[in-house]
Formats: sequence, structure tokens, C-alpha cells
Amino acid sequence: AVSDSRVPVALHLDHCPERRVIEDVVAAGWSSVLFDASNRDLETAIRESREVAELAHAHGIGVESEIENIVGVEDGVGSDVIAHAYSAQQVVEAAQASGIDLIAPQLGTAHGVYHGRPKLLPERAREFRALSDKPIVLHGGTGLTTQEFQAFIEAGVSKINISTELKMTYMKSALASLRRCEQTQEWDPPTLFNEIGGAVETMAVGFFEIFWPTPSAMATGWRSTRCSTNCRSRCTGATTSTPHW
Repeated sequence: AVSDSRVPVALHLDHCPERRVIEDVVAAGWSSVLFDASNRDLETAIRESREVAELAHAHGIGVESEIENIVGVEDGVGSDVIAHAYSAQQVVEAAQASGIDLIAPQLGTAHGVYHGRPKLLPERAREFRALSDKPIVLHGGTGLTTQEFQAFIEAGVSKINISTELKMTYMKSALASLRRCEQTQEWDPPTLFNEIGGAVETMAVGFFEIFWPTPSAMATGWRSTRCSTNCRSRCTGATTSTPHW
């Protein structure tokens, strides 16, 4: 599938606190990993993040780092309680000490579905951008408005994660298709797969239109970034206007 794609394709391991799993993924040649060390104390998180970065970089793989936990549970990983929180300066110093490539800080968002409006912190993203050239990652993007996304992008966020919306779109499309099959008694798997694919594509295109950089974003969060890991995401290591992760 990747060889037939007309656009760059990356295979990313998200939110993984298990070192053994990361080792397996690195050996398999994935593009990047998120080492989730948010359940470790700061000293341990820095040490283990450095070890993960050294292993991954030796294989041309990028490393995203989370040392202060982003609220919410995703795929069985995480917590609904903030266990570790640091200043932006501490997070940046930890990133520099460990040699990771992308920073995933707490920005007021949460994994899962919001049951009220979150207190978003785009100004904190701006603080990180002022302290470091490392790309800033926003987790918990499902449920944010276009204006909220644009505020984060203009503040310096380079990568935005959408997971819950993808899962909901997939499952709701499957449910609707199966209900139609039950009504018509026509059970055709290719039709099911095509309808799910179409729903997910429509959802994704909607986000692409929001995330496409505006002129002001190009001057801040989307400024030139050079790959330091020689990663495998079809990256040549050259300077680009949009981070390839």
C-alpha cells in the first residue's frame, strides 16, 4: 500500500510506555514512536527517553516524548488524573537532555470525548515555541473547533493528533452499514468496507482543510524544520516548511 501511495506515508507508534514494544517496532522499521514516560518521575523519564532516542535514532526513527501526562485514557494507556506536571522550561530541558525530536506537552486538551469545554492553553504552546525549535504536538484534538485548532497552529503547534473522532467515524459508519444490511438482507462485505473508507476519508479531508497552514502559521508554528534523525518517513533530511512527522 505504501509503495502505491502518491503522498508520504509514516507508520507511527502512539502512546507506548512499554520499552519492549518500542524495541520491536524499531526493529520492524516503523517511522516514529511516542515514548510515553508520563508515569515515571522526571529523572527516570529523562533517562529512559534518552535510551529510547539513542536506540531509535540509530535506526533512523524519530521519537516523540510525553513526560507530563495528558489527561484521559487512550487504548488502555493514560490516566484521568494529572500525575506529573512541569514548567515549560523543565519540559524543554528534559527534551534537550534526552535528545528526543518532538515534545507532547499538556496544553489543556484531553484524550477521548469532552463532556464540557476544556480550558485550552495555546499560550503555553507559544511559550514552548519560544524556548525550543523542537516541534510541539497537540494531543486530544477531537472536539476542538476550527478556531481553536487555528489558535494552536498559530501559537506554534506542528502536529495534531486526532484519534477518537477517527474511531467514532469508523464505528458509526460500520454500524449504519450493518443496519442497512439487516434491513435489506444483503450482506456484502465490500460495500461495508467501501462505506467505512468513504466516511473516514470525508472526515480526514475536513481536518486537512483546517490544518493547512495559513500565512501567519507559516511564520510561527510551521516555520522551517530540519530533520535531525534521518528518519524513514520518505524524508531526505532536507529543510522543509512543514514538519514531516
